[in-house]
Amino acid sequence: MCLSHLSAAYLTGAFDAVTFGGIVTFYLMLSIFLAAAAYFLERTDRRNFLNQLRAALLYRQLEVNSERDELTGLLNRRSLARIGRESWSAEAETPVVSAILLDIDHFKRFNDLYGHIDGDACIRTVSQHICATVGKANCVFRFGGEEILVLLPGQTSLQALATAEKIRRAVEGLAIPHGKSDHGVVTASLGVASAMPAQMAIEKLLQRADEALYEAKHRGRNTVVIAEEPQIAA
Repeated sequence: MCLSHLSAAYLTGAFDAVTFGGIVTFYLMLSIFLAAAAYFLERTDRRNFLNQLRAALLYRQLEVNSERDELTGLLNRRSLARIGRESWSAEAETPVVSAILLDIDHFKRFNDLYGHIDGDACIRTVSQHICATVGKANCVFRFGGEEILVLLPGQTSLQALATAEKIRRAVEGLAIPHGKSDHGVVTASLGVASAMPAQMAIEKLLQRADEALYEAKHRGRNTVVIAEEPQIAA
């Protein structure tokens, strides 16, 4: 638009040469200034956007790391509390949730015999194979020490029992040497419990899984025990 006006003014001779040159210089400097201002403003906005994106990604990474166990990479107790609230909320549509509580057999003896470095490696290896066995659709937590918890949303008690048996065979199949074990290799005992979130709190479900785990140890370890189904009122 400015160029067309200047061209018309030049052709009509409305200004003398000095005045016209001054006008052209003014508009040229104004255009350069506006272009430079637009460039630096856009660059500042782009830099601010990238900084905000980095901050959001860093916060998300810190949030994810805070819900992971440092040794095994499994979910931790904090994530268990969050997932428990989500699964047991009034809006949740999960009809049944099963829990598998696993304990590595004679793990204290393993640490005493091989040392804590090998003990940590044993827990990591077992944890990785449990995750591979149950799949990404289920949640695997380091419940404490050598105890590992698996939550199976949507799986009935019999389905969870089959999954627990797969885990037991997978751990034994690793054939990690354990000189003080009853079987010569690292094994695991597992307790299984199931509940409908609308009728049983998650704390009670975990308590029943822990009782089944204790019974599995009592029966000689390297075995799976399922908790008795509670009586449900009509």
